[in-house]
Formats: sequence, structure tokens, C-alpha cells
Amino acid sequence: MFWSEVTEVPFKYEGKKTYLSICRDITDRKEAEEKIRELSRFRERIIQDVDIWLNVLDKDANVQVWNKAAEEISGYSEEEEVVGHDEIWEWLYPDEDYRREITEKVGDILKGEEIERYETIIQCKSGEEKVISWTSHPLRNEEGEIIGSIALGSDVTEQKEAEERKEFLNTLLRQDLRSKCQTLSGYLQLLEDADLSDEHREYLRKAVAAGREADEVLELARELEEIEETKWVAERDLVKVLEQVMEDISNLAESGNIEIEKNYSESIGSVKGDYSLNTLFSQILKTRIQTSGCDKIEIEAEKKNGKILVKVEDNGAGLSQDIVDLFSRKPYRGVTAGAGGARYYMIGEIGKHNQAEIKAHDSELGGARFDIHLEKA
Repeated sequence: MFWSEVTEVPFKYEGKKTYLSICRDITDRKEAEEKIRELSRFRERIIQDVDIWLNVLDKDANVQVWNKAAEEISGYSEEEEVVGHDEIWEWLYPDEDYRREITEKVGDILKGEEIERYETIIQCKSGEEKVISWTSHPLRNEEGEIIGSIALGSDVTEQKEAEERKEFLNTLLRQDLRSKCQTLSGYLQLLEDADLSDEHREYLRKAVAAGREADEVLELARELEEIEETKWVAERDLVKVLEQVMEDISNLAESGNIEIEKNYSESIGSVKGDYSLNTLFSQILKTRIQTSGCDKIEIEAEKKNGKILVKVEDNGAGLSQDIVDLFSRKPYRGVTAGAGGARYYMIGEIGKHNQAEIKAHDSELGGARFDIHLEKA
């Protein structure tokens, strides 16, 4: 298609006024304008059709864009109730103190702050409350000046409710099971004073030990939940960590006549981790002592490939392939419940929390070996 632009220029010819028509080829300009319009329409379709809340504010925090997803989630119309209106923040956040907190956060973004996964609770037009997870950052012009902000919001209400139900159920189950374990332990202790044969007394001993282990598993699950809420990472002296762990399990090792051989330098260095690094090593040792029937454990530490490798191995029973798979980040499906699978799974989770990579192998001593690769501080 050919586009032209005609301009008429007046002039006099032989004393008479007439016009000169100048024709310019503006095809390129028209095609460029059409491309810009098409790009604008395309961008508008993306903004409106994307299945996530999107709003744009100007530098005074006035809403300039409010897409369809924002309308559907909040119930408020872009043209009739949001853009050009001042009440939207009062409607979404009717509590004055909470609204002040939100507007201060918006002000921080308009000053240059970027946020990710910032959750707010909005009140929809229907009166229903929803949890929105926000990602937002300032918008700048070509000179780098902040001219507004853009925010993307995801409705995570159902997800949060599911998490709360799961947390409540887990807490309820732990409390109920712990109560029953304590009741069972009480009855078993009463039986210890009874006149039992040696065979029955051995059964009683195993029952008491099983009840104690069940209680420890529940305690470890509770502790894991607290560990996962911890956000700080510190520099931990590895030797001090290991020595503290040795002290913590000394009574258990002595009662089982377990020989623990240590082979590491006092100057091995520090690693990244938090307080749960102690829990990681103590649980590996406790689990092996209580479930493998070992009487010898070796602990070694060395610097390797830019990390610090700690090897813990014993001469007890080996590990099933399903247990080994747990430390290869494969999903736990409960098939190792009788072999301490829950405890090994939680040990793996504590390791991940401390940025540690754990591998399980057969040991040259005849039992199991755990290679714990720790990040150097």
C-alpha cells in the first residue's frame, strides 16, 4: 500500500493566485505508526488478559492501570470505581492502621524499593477477605527518574488456608500421638515392677525402647518445623559443633558400649549453618546407634573441592536402597517406615536447610556411611 501526503502552497502566477501541490511519500511513516498502534494494542491485550492482578500507579500513587484480573479478584471496576477515584485503598484496606502500613510500603516502592512475595489481606467488594502476594518495583523514565510503580498480585488465599489446615492437623497429630506415647510409657514402667520371666522382660525392654524412639521422632518433627522457620545463617566452627555433639550423645554411646573414633584437624575451619547444624550430626549418630546395632562409629573431616566434607560411618546394619534414595532428593513415599525412614527424611531436610549435601553409601566398616558436604564460611 502506498501512502502520500499532499500540501498545497499558494503563489501568484501572471498576477493570479494559484496553488502548488506538493506530494510526499509517507508510506514508511504510516507503516511505523501502524506498527506502534499494533504494539500498543498488543501490550494492552497482554495487560488485560494476563491471569494475574496487575496495576500501575503514578508517582502520586494514583491508579493508572487496573486489569481484568484485578477486577475479578477485588470486585472493583477499573473505569467506574478505581482509575480516577480516590476511595479504592479505603475499600481494600478498611482498617486505618493497616491501610497506613500498606501506603507506607507503597511510598517505599515509589522511592526505589523493590519487593517480592509481600503479602497483604484485602477486603473485596463482596466483603470477602483474600490474601494477595505482591511483587512490585518502581517505574522509571529514560532519565532514570521514578514516575510510578507496577505491581503484580497473586491470589494465594486457598494456598494459605491449606497451609494453615495442614499446620493445624500436624500439630494436633503430634500432640495426640505424644500424649498416647507418654501414656504407653507409663503403663510399661508399671510393668517393670511385675514378676515377669526373662523372655517377657526382654519384650518389655524392646517395647519401652520403641516407645522412646517414637517420642523422639515426634520431637524431631516438632524441632524440624522450628528449624525451617529460622532464616539466619552464621559462621559455625565445625570442631566446636562436633565436640558439642559428642558431649550431647555421650550417655547414649556409653550405655550402648559404642566406640567413637574421631579423625579431623582442630584447624579444619568454619562452615555455613545455624544452630540446627548440631541437630543434624546428633540425629545421624543417634539414629545409627539406636537402629543399626553398631558398636563402632568413625567421624572424619577434610577440605574437598572448595567445601568441607564430614564422613560418618559405622559397622552396623546397612541401609536399604529406599533410604539411600532419600538423600538423592527423591520423594519419600513411606516405604521405609520400619527402617527409620521418617528420621532419615527429616535428617535430609535439616541438611538442606543448612545448605548441606548429604550422600549415603555402604561403609567399609560393614554398615553405612554418610558424606555431608558443607559450605565453607
